[in-house]
Amino acid sequence: LRLGDLRLAAAEDLRLAAVGNLHVALTLAVTIAVAVIIAVAVTVAVAVTVAVAVTSKMNMTDLFDKCVQFINHLPKTEMMSVENKLLLYKYFKQGTIGKCNIVAPSMFRFEERKKYEAWKSIENLSKEEAKKKYVETVSSIYPNWNKEK
Repeated sequence: LRLGDLRLAAAEDLRLAAVGNLHVALTLAVTIAVAVIIAVAVTVAVAVTVAVAVTSKMNMTDLFDKCVQFINHLPKTEMMSVENKLLLYKYFKQGTIGKCNIVAPSMFRFEERKKYEAWKSIENLSKEEAKKKYVETVSSIYPNWNKEK
């Protein structure tokens, strides 16, 4: 082996490494772009759902009631994360009752305590805003919930 051959081999190795890094960078960029597109699509779907309700003369209470009906009629086998259940719970309670009006459950009653804390965390939110947040949450979990069948 000559020094020139070693230099060519090293240069080729560097070129391949650069191409590999470029491939990784491009893959990452595409992945990020797709994630942004999905996030924008969900945001648009939520905005469209609320906008359609407003332009079709459906007031927020009617849309909220329709949303509640949708959630209440989901199959029992439908799985929803605890986080989403708590979001829906707190917005439902705030939208229908208003400020949290129950005594804090014992720390040993874990589920009731989590519900209480969720509802209490938004006690200054108006009923109307809570209903809007409920609709937005349902629309983000089920983007097609309001489509005519």
